[in-house]
Amino acid sequence: MFKTFAKYSTLDDSGLVPPSPPPSDYFMSPIKIFRNNVFHALAGLNPRKAYGPNGVPPVV
Repeated sequence: MFKTFAKYSTLDDSGLVPPSPPPSDYFMSPIKIFRNNVFHALAGLNPRKAYGPNGVPPVV
């Protein structure tokens, strides 16, 4: 299957690299992660549910 895909696929890498975004004066404030919040978030996962849009299964 992979060989067939590679045989019929092409990658156009002849173009220029897209420009980088300009520097920003904005910054993100520090993120605070608390053990209790993580515990409750993980405890609320249902392993019988389907994967999310990120493809990560709800199993810890």
